[in-house]
Amino acid sequence: MQIEHSSFYSFVKLSEQQRRRLLKEKGTLLDTENNADNIVKLYFLDGFYVEEIIPLNSPGTSEIVPFKRGYKLESYRATESDNSSIKPNSSKKFLFLA
Repeated sequence: MQIEHSSFYSFVKLSEQQRRRLLKEKGTLLDTENNADNIVKLYFLDGFYVEEIIPLNSPGTSEIVPFKRGYKLESYRATESDNSSIKPNSSKKFLFLA
């Protein structure tokens, strides 16, 4: 099945496999963070954000969380403003739509 366009609500209705494929094909990767337990990727897709959480202890699985605003987005903004080592034109500089 070819997925051309996705609104927030149609994205939520997709299967996990379809969501993952749509992110890889159409999503813009904004940030990747690693911690002791997970790799977390932040994507922008058709006017909303998607967080893909990949557990390091079972890499074949992931959780895909779409959102438009809220505490998840605020945590990325705080990370960006707290990081004084970010240089102009760095990949860590990205546009947030509120």
